Amino acid sequence: MKSIFITALMFCFYFCTAQQNVLWLKKHVVPFSPDPSLSVKNDFSQLKKYIGDAQIVMLGEETHGDGTAFKSKVELVKFLHREMGFDVLAWESSFFNAEAAYQIAQTDPTPLEKLQLCTYGLWGKAEQVQPLFHYINDAIKSERPLIVTGIDCQLEGSFLSHDFILPFFNYISSKKLEFGKVETKQEFVKYYYGLLFLGQTLRNKKGDEKIALLDTLFKKQQVFLSFTSELIPRLDTIKEVQAKRFSQHLKNIIAFLPAHLKMPV
Repeated sequence: MKSIFITALMFCFYFCTAQQNVLWLKKHVVPFSPDPSLSVKNDFSQLKKYIGDAQIVMLGEETHGDGTAFKSKVELVKFLHREMGFDVLAWESSFFNAEAAYQIAQTDPTPLEKLQLCTYGLWGKAEQVQPLFHYINDAIKSERPLIVTGIDCQLEGSFLSHDFILPFFNYISSKKLEFGKVETKQEFVKYYYGLLFLGQTLRNKKGDEKIALLDTLFKKQQVFLSFTSELIPRLDTIKEVQAKRFSQHLKNIIAFLPAHLKMPV
């Protein structure tokens, strides 16, 4: 499975002279433009020799508000899917949110709306990115769909509330992985939603109230961590996509927990 990653631009620094940099660029750069009125003729086929047999291609951008870069990447994604066999598009967005959005879009009567919610609004609502969502939508029922996922562990996205808790509890119940006590389940739900809406809650509180809320979440994290740490290995033994999706979401929450509980500046 070959993947395309859309993320912020990553720079590689080479310790060589300016002249060497210019020569290297002249030899390796493939010029293209999203604007058909310009003289640059797009020929993505030149990229094939540089990408070769790579399984992952990362597409960056200088800033999250660069519409021209968005348009360029839309054409690049289409090329990579059509011409080079890449079949997974991974956004710099919440893993579970993107996975849930794509899963729902496959059977939803309005799949385009769900696909637009798979990522942050800076991409999902950007005019220049809409052709890509239409492309994914058109391919979703084809023999070669462009599968959508996310690579971010942050708790951001429309599908993290209703499309996690209930399906999660129904699934672990069907696999007889129930909570030991009802109180533990209640604490888990309360803590999860506390993290999910933490940013919004903090914006409505003053300094001392923010500190008190974060302190409470910090002190209560042990019950949450204890249960998830026990459940994750059990989910990992189940060879089903749903189990892997829930397991990874829990791992992401644990990984991002220290950043979540830091006092905002």
